[in-house]
Amino acid sequence: MKYGLFLADYVEYMSQSGVPVSYIATSKEYVGVITVDRAKVAIETLQDALTARDIDMPLIIDAGTWSLSNGIKLIGNYQAKGINQYVAGYSSHNYWSGETKSWGDFIQAANDAGKFAYNEESGHGGGGQTIYESDFNYALGTYAAKTEMYSAGLQGEAIFELWPRGYNEIQTNKYFAKPIFFNKGTDGRRMRSYYLMKHFANNAVDSKYVSASTTNLDSLSTMAFIKGDSLALWVINNQNDAQDEVEFVIDQLNLKTGMTVQHRVWQESTAIEGLASTIELQQDGKFTADIDMNSLNLFIIKPQYPLTQFVKTDDGEFTEMNNQAVAVIEAGIPLSLNPNRLQRAHGIGMVQIISAPIKLIFNCLILRLRWRVIIRQLLVTAMAILAQSLLNWL
Repeated sequence: MKYGLFLADYVEYMSQSGVPVSYIATSKEYVGVITVDRAKVAIETLQDALTARDIDMPLIIDAGTWSLSNGIKLIGNYQAKGINQYVAGYSSHNYWSGETKSWGDFIQAANDAGKFAYNEESGHGGGGQTIYESDFNYALGTYAAKTEMYSAGLQGEAIFELWPRGYNEIQTNKYFAKPIFFNKGTDGRRMRSYYLMKHFANNAVDSKYVSASTTNLDSLSTMAFIKGDSLALWVINNQNDAQDEVEFVIDQLNLKTGMTVQHRVWQESTAIEGLASTIELQQDGKFTADIDMNSLNLFIIKPQYPLTQFVKTDDGEFTEMNNQAVAVIEAGIPLSLNPNRLQRAHGIGMVQIISAPIKLIFNCLILRLRWRVIIRQLLVTAMAILAQSLLNWL
């Protein structure tokens, strides 16, 4: 009971300080100390105390187990002891070298209990005993693992240890290569894993996961997320063989010749921010790209293309003004959710990777022109005509 009151004091303090707690766990890894029975007492005490204090109850995500096997065991014990009703989801790590279970097994156990599943300590692609950049295989392995977790139904992750823990970790253990590195008396420095994590998070947070499959492309791992009208497709090749001229065929997205796809690639030798380029569609609905060996690739596929504005001048000629864009947006597509994939949207689309080509299938979208730009142009033209008419009259 004392532990439950301690948690209530913490939640209340944070709320009064303007930082309300949204999620909380009764323990992190130490399930041998905070046993199932103790966790139940703590949660019930926490609920009662916060209700009495008129403080919102955080969602319980238990318990950051060290191994997937322990996580699956905990889910079963919570169900047997009547604690499952109190939790919103379950979390785990995957550190045990003797692990026989997969993320799919853990996620399925959580889904069978009607709950979400999370990775409470996920990787960022950095780390290691080096003052410079980590071996790129760290990044390849980390993001390939993410494709497997999200494919199995993971609902989210907490990316772990973004900067050094302190002086001893740097000076004694030599763990330099985290996303943000700083030594005593020095400014922070962004590493390659920072930029990978940034692009991943910016495109994954508040998005819908799009399932993917491959045929005859065993060297490639993929994951895709859609947010609004923008699709972020990750393609990871952790083999020594490149895949040249892979064709991406985009169905029902209304992509047109001249539209562009943003491509960013990371390899051992590229700049830490990645190498950015633009791919222009040479045909409606398709483009091609090379997938280099041992590379991380991010494609931002958004149905828009450059539209050059022209204004008619007094001599009757059209003068280029600046660049705008014509965008394609969703047409109010209703979403239905699968209970076992609580944040997955059915009907939004699927990424099918069939050696070459790659097909991205989506519901129909509509064009929306930027009416303000058009109206402004019309007003400018009308004023010019009126002024010319007045001059002629005078």
